[in-house]
Amino acid sequence: MIRIFPNTESALRFVGSLLAEQNERWAQRRYLDMDEFHEWWMTRQPMHTGDNIVALS
Repeated sequence: MIRIFPNTESALRFVGSLLAEQNERWAQRRYLDMDEFHEWWMTRQPMHTGDNIVALS
């Protein structure tokens, strides 16, 4: 039997380094680009003129 890792600690270091590298890749990704949503949302909103006063009595 050929042993790739001389001991358990070296195998754990290797797995830890792989997980750290994967974490860096995931941290750089953007899952949702909210810029397009904000542009769409602004086209759906009515223009605010500033004189829309509502009084409740």
